[in-house]
Amino acid sequence: MRVIFAGGGTGGHINPAISIADYAKSRDESFEALFIGTKGGLETKLVPKAGYELRFIDIQGFDRKHLMKNVKTVEKLLKANSECKRIIKEFKPDCIVCTGGYVSGPVAMASRKAKVPSLIHEQNVYPGLTVRGSEKYVKYLALSFDETVNHM
Repeated sequence: MRVIFAGGGTGGHINPAISIADYAKSRDESFEALFIGTKGGLETKLVPKAGYELRFIDIQGFDRKHLMKNVKTVEKLLKANSECKRIIKEFKPDCIVCTGGYVSGPVAMASRKAKVPSLIHEQNVYPGLTVRGSEKYVKYLALSFDETVNHM
């Protein structure tokens, strides 16, 4: 099985993805994982330390105070979406798991276009903006708390 994991920025997004990958690897010796992250997040240290390949995209969050700065964010989103489509085409995953952070958005969008089954694994009661915005692009939601569905 081949799986792409998208999550970044904090350990709260990266560690669940690594845990899922480790579990899958322990159950299937042919398991292969590819992580997608950003060069500025904690994934740059945690993913290689766990022994997984990491590819980078350039993405940032929306600025809710300075709306004009979001022009650059939209440009980065479009470019990152194209890059994610290319990565998906090259890696040929069986599925994609998004665990949050800005990087999850373009990966979720690209998964839908590539027709690769994908899911969001939300480990918090209150999902972030990217997770809420990405929900419409994925096929499945894996929620840690029942009440999270009320905040999607």
